[in-house]
Amino acid sequence: MRWTMTIRKIAMIALGVMFAGAIPAHAQSTPPAPPPAARPTPFDIVRVHGGVDIPYLLVHPPMFAPAKAYPVLILFGDGAQDRDAVRAALAAGWETEAAARGWVVVGVAAPLGTHLLQVSAEAFSGLLDDVARALTVQEGKFYIAGAGEGGKAALLHASQAPTRMRSVLVRPGFAEDWFMGTAQAGLKDVPVTFLIGDHDDAYFAPTENTVAKIQSAGAMRCYEVIYGGEGRDISVQPAELFGMLLAAEQGKAPSTAMLPRENRGSPDNLPAAHADAAPQTHVIAIEKVLDTLHDAAAKADEDRYFNLYAPGAVFLGTDAAERWTLTEFKAFAHPYFAKGKAWTYTPVKGTRHIGLEGEHHDVAWFDEQLENDTLGRCRGSGVLVRTGDTWKIRQYNLTMLIPNDVAAEAAKLGSAAGEKDINKDAK
Repeated sequence: MRWTMTIRKIAMIALGVMFAGAIPAHAQSTPPAPPPAARPTPFDIVRVHGGVDIPYLLVHPPMFAPAKAYPVLILFGDGAQDRDAVRAALAAGWETEAAARGWVVVGVAAPLGTHLLQVSAEAFSGLLDDVARALTVQEGKFYIAGAGEGGKAALLHASQAPTRMRSVLVRPGFAEDWFMGTAQAGLKDVPVTFLIGDHDDAYFAPTENTVAKIQSAGAMRCYEVIYGGEGRDISVQPAELFGMLLAAEQGKAPSTAMLPRENRGSPDNLPAAHADAAPQTHVIAIEKVLDTLHDAAAKADEDRYFNLYAPGAVFLGTDAAERWTLTEFKAFAHPYFAKGKAWTYTPVKGTRHIGLEGEHHDVAWFDEQLENDTLGRCRGSGVLVRTGDTWKIRQYNLTMLIPNDVAAEAAKLGSAAGEKDINKDAK
C-alpha cells in the first residue's frame, strides 16, 4: 500500500513538470503580497468644514493600543506640502524618534491644489477631531511642528486653536503680516520655539520680527534658538527637537545642552551683527541669576548675593515700610548674613516666567512663586538689566500670597497693625 501511494505521487509530479508550460498566464499563482511592514502606509482622508478633503498620514508607535493615551504630534511638511513632502519630513527622523518615544505622528498634506495656509480654522479643527476619534490623545491636546512653509502653517493653525495645543516648534517659520495679529493673540499663552540659522537670509529677519512681536504681546514661553554660521538646513537632531517641544511646554528655555556644541547660539560665537539676537541665551542667563540669588541667601553668602544687584537697585519687602535702596537693604540684611543664617525661599517648579524687552533684549522682567517656612507661599518678581552679557537685578519685589478666602481677614489684620504703628509714631 505504501509503495502504491509513492508511485502515484511520483506520477503526479511528473505530469506537473510536463504540462507546467501549458498553464495559461492568468491561471498561474500570483506572487505573495509583501508583508504589511513593507507596504507604504496609506493616507487617510478626512472631509471637514466646507467639504474640504485633507489627507493625513497616521503613524503609530510599535505595539499601538487604541485605548492607551498617546502624545500626538501634528507635522507639516515644507515646499509643495503634498504627500511626498509629508513622507520626506517623516523620513528626516521624526518618525523614527517618535516611535522610540512612543508618540503618534500625524503628517498632514495640503488639500489638492491648495496650501496649508489656506486651510480654515474650522477645517483644521475638524482634522484634530478626526484624529481624536481614531485614537486617545494625551490630555486632549496636540504638539505641532513644521519647517519653512510648514512652519508658517504650524504658527497659524496653533494660534487659531490655542486651547488644543501643548507646544509648537518651527524650524524655521514666521508669521506673515496677514496673520501676525492672530499669532500674537493666539500664541500668547502657548509654548512656541523658533529655530533659525543666522545665515538663512530668507527667514532670519522675519523670524526675529515674529519672535519680538509675540513676546511684546506678553508671551512668557516664546523661545528662539539661533544656529550661528548656519543656513536653512540647521544641524539639529530629531531627539533635540522632541526635547525642545517638551522643555517649552514645561516653561523651560531650550537648554544649550540640547544643541550641537559648535552651534549653541551664545553671543560669544554669533557674528557681531546678531550678538544681541538670541533671547533664549538671555533667558538661560537670567534663570542662573535667580537660582544663584536663592542659593546665596540660603547659604548666607553676602558678597555673592549682593553682587547680583545693579547699582541703584531697589528691594521691596512684604512690609509697607520696606522699600529699600541697595545701601539700605545691605544695612538691613548684613546682621543676618553675619550670623551665617539669612533666609531661604525655594522656587516652586513651573511657576517662573521671564519676559524680554527692548530692541536688543537688554531689559527683562520675571515673576515666580516661592515657598518659605515662615511666610508660606510668596511671589518674587522684578526687573533685570543687561550690560554686555551680564544680567543684574534692578528691582526685586517680595510679596506674600493671600488666598481670596481669607483676604478680607488678612486686610483687617494689616489695617489694625498699621493703625498701631501710626499711634506709636504719634507718641
